[in-house]
Amino acid sequence: MSEQTQHELTVVARDRGVQDAHAHASSAKVRVRVQRVNLHAPEIYVRPLPEIIEHAHGDIYAIVRVVDRDRGLHGQIRDLEIVDGDPDGHFRVVATGNPGEYNIAVLHLLDREAAPQGYNLTLRASDRGTPMHSAYRVVTVRLADLNDNPPVFDREVYDVQVSETAPVNTPITRIKVTDADAGKNAQCTTDYPQTSRCGTGHLHGLPTDLLVCGGFK
Repeated sequence: MSEQTQHELTVVARDRGVQDAHAHASSAKVRVRVQRVNLHAPEIYVRPLPEIIEHAHGDIYAIVRVVDRDRGLHGQIRDLEIVDGDPDGHFRVVATGNPGEYNIAVLHLLDREAAPQGYNLTLRASDRGTPMHSAYRVVTVRLADLNDNPPVFDREVYDVQVSETAPVNTPITRIKVTDADAGKNAQCTTDYPQTSRCGTGHLHGLPTDLLVCGGFK
């Protein structure tokens, strides 16, 4: 349809007089005003900032821009809000003051161990048109790990018995150590600084054997 919002037509009416000299005519104008409707839903564009390190004081995670291809009131953005993925209220949408621009702000310190898969925030943008249209966008928040957890043994005390004649490299017990961090921060090694008996190192979550390295006296 034309971009014009108003059209004017001239309508002419003539009677059927027998002779042209006696025919009569009159005209009227018809003005047609085009009422715009809300054709388009808002469009959401997200520009993430560098990843968040857990327990860090990061104020903004992403910049969001919302646009609508309609004109006038139908193209104005009513609001942008988080409707799912943040049950504890760690994030908030804040308008920047520029039309259609928002920040996703971090309200509280984030703990990766409490949310190891991060957060999937569902955004909803709505316009002021009639009928109102809304659009949705999922923003994934990943947390970088901070080495904030110590290794944990599966027991506090390992009470074992071994013969004094046990040969070298005889396994006498199995020790398991885990770490709640991720990546290299979760990889552990074991040593035995107060004894000459030996053990083997291990990666996160795998057991290690304590071995006899010399005779017992």
